[in-house]
Amino acid sequence: MKLFESEKYCCGCAACVAVCPQNIINFIQNKEGFWFPQILDSKLCVHCDLCHMVCPMNHGTYHNKYKNYYAAITKDYKIWENSSSGGIFYSIGFYVIECLDGIVFGAKWNGLDVELDYADSVDKLRTFCKSKYVTSIPGDAYQQAKCFLDGDRYVLFSGTPCQINGLKNYLKKDYDKLITVDFACHGQGSAVVFKRWITYLENKYKRKIKHFEFREKRMLKDHVNSNCCSYTFDNGRKEYATRDYYHHAYVNGLCMRKSCETCKFSGNRASDITLADFKNQTRVIPFKMENRNISTIITQTDKGDRVISRINSLVFYEADIQYIERYNPKLFKSLAGNHDRDKFMKEVTDDHKPIDKIIKKYIRILPTELLEYNVSSNWYKKLYPLCRILDYIYLFSKRIRGMSIKEQR
Repeated sequence: MKLFESEKYCCGCAACVAVCPQNIINFIQNKEGFWFPQILDSKLCVHCDLCHMVCPMNHGTYHNKYKNYYAAITKDYKIWENSSSGGIFYSIGFYVIECLDGIVFGAKWNGLDVELDYADSVDKLRTFCKSKYVTSIPGDAYQQAKCFLDGDRYVLFSGTPCQINGLKNYLKKDYDKLITVDFACHGQGSAVVFKRWITYLENKYKRKIKHFEFREKRMLKDHVNSNCCSYTFDNGRKEYATRDYYHHAYVNGLCMRKSCETCKFSGNRASDITLADFKNQTRVIPFKMENRNISTIITQTDKGDRVISRINSLVFYEADIQYIERYNPKLFKSLAGNHDRDKFMKEVTDDHKPIDKIIKKYIRILPTELLEYNVSSNWYKKLYPLCRILDYIYLFSKRIRGMSIKEQR
């Protein structure tokens, strides 16, 4: 039995692994570093077809309309500082654990791998904070969530939109005590590219990396750059990168999973709550005394509305849906993948060229991006026209070089 036609038709949610009554489906990592289900022994298959029935790529569970939109931020500075944007996920998780005696599922680092796990305490909840732009190992998260729900516990399950769809299909019913949260997903990042980048950094700094952090916050004069990364080495030393090149390759779609290029879940969500950055916030929410990035909250269900209304640790601002759609479109639709994606991944997996050279061959940090990450808003506005010209010069020269290479061939 074939579980999927080709790799672009599998989102890696692991619902098929969880539902198999024979326990003969396992997750195998392909050469690009993404997880795919595989039947270990087809002779043991009883052809129940449950694996196909729970697959969200075949049978999605969607909410077709959004209920409410918010811009929000936590009142606690420390929580905000240790979050990617406004600290909303931690606030929801804290409410579920402390007020409902519930369980929270999320993604955490295990060394330099990302895995789904659960927390029953606030200390464990902190490990789920901040973005992790590397594909996660699902493990037994769906089965564990079902056990807690069947035991009449509240469960907050956070994951990618496809993981939430997979969970809903696996559970087969809507539990009153299940709260689901997804987010504005850029796609799953390649573990192979990430590991090669870690090796490059370790050779560069001549130390082993113990911990990698995305979305570190760097305070500038009048705003915060929340796209920094940090590397913690085995001697305790910590290095910061204003713009890490793996992160840059990831957000530009060079190392994402194939199914993410045509994601069917970004505009068709099954979650109760969706979280995201609130983009270009200074245009609508001027801060006078503090410069902190905030979050977008979208509720899809009455349950999601009730949960948000009961969290008194948040400050809310008026949000306009047209504004959110304009500046964060991936909340509502799939964004086109990078046309160089397959060529890039082929070089990474087949070539022994240094990973930094491969990334810089396909994508460079443009002058306007360097400007945005390093100067105040006032200087950004002044220097932007000049840097935009430099952007065009670079992109034009790259195009000319590409044309000359084709002619030589």
